[in-house]
This record gives sequence, structure tokens and C-alpha cells, in this order.
Amino acid sequence: MKNKSESNFKNGNTYTHKKYKKIKDVIGYILIFIFIFFDMFLLYKVANYKNKTISIFGKKAFVVISGSMVPEIQVGDIVIMNGSNDANVGDIIAFRRNSKVIVHRVMQRINLKGKIVYTTKGDNNAIADSGFVDKSMVEGVYLTKIPAIGSVIMYISDNLEGIIAVVIIAVVCKHSIE
Repeated sequence: MKNKSESNFKNGNTYTHKKYKKIKDVIGYILIFIFIFFDMFLLYKVANYKNKTISIFGKKAFVVISGSMVPEIQVGDIVIMNGSNDANVGDIIAFRRNSKVIVHRVMQRINLKGKIVYTTKGDNNAIADSGFVDKSMVEGVYLTKIPAIGSVIMYISDNLEGIIAVVIIAVVCKHSIE
């Protein structure tokens, strides 16, 4: 003869299953709260630092949208930069020019009347960039890259409304089934 707890476990009507569901729900709510808090933090940073890229733990990330640094950096890669604006010849830097962020290699470091400026060039470009890059324009120096993830981010960004609609429909359907 089976005891009562074995029968309840096989039928899925145990206290343990309900307890795990509650724990799972609490963890989900905590993760949602953390996500919302992080989003609010980023919105605050964006609103207060309009001409600079947000740094997290002293690092900045950029999605590469052109092939100017191929083969070192591909379109769709995410490049991670440190927060430094001090670069040497051969370093890859991210710099802001006319509200666009450009990721190119330093070709020259020049002391121009006591002020450090750089000349830059994309590895895949035939000629160097026009004009100098002032240290104040530099967002950071290249640390590493995350291949291809930027392509996913660009896709999500371009199709955000549709993705949000699908998520809302999925959540509504899930809750109506339960």
C-alpha cells in the first residue's frame, strides 16, 4: 500500500510544488525590479550626460555599424572600451565627432602647442580620417570585443515595437491559461 505523501507527489498536489512556484514567482519579481531599477539608472545617466556615452564600472560598449575596422572588428561586434582618453599609436579608440561615435586606430599622437591630438584611420579605409581627434573627443581605448552580439541588438532596436507586442501577447496568453 502506498502512503499518502507518495500519492500526493505523483499527482503533483504537494505543498513542495506550490512552494517552488512561489519561490520562482518571487525570484521573477525581484529580477523585474532589478531590471526596472537598472533602466531608470540608465535613463538618468542619458538625461544628464547627453554628449557622452554611459559607462558602467568604467567601461563603455559600442555596436560597430561599419566595416571600417575589418578584419580586426566586424560589423555587428560590440567593442568594449575603457574610460581613458589617453591613447598611443596603434591603439584603437572610440571618439565622438558630430554626435557620432567612430571606432578607429590611432596613427599619430601629436603634441600641438601643448595639447595632445591624434590622427586616426580605419584599418579597412584607404586614407586617414580628416582632421585631428582632440583628447576630449575620445570616449575610450579598446579592450576587447564581443563578436556578432551587436547584430542582435541592432535587430531588436530596429524591430522593438513588434517584439514588445509579441511579449505582451505572450504574457496575456500565459496568464489567461493559468
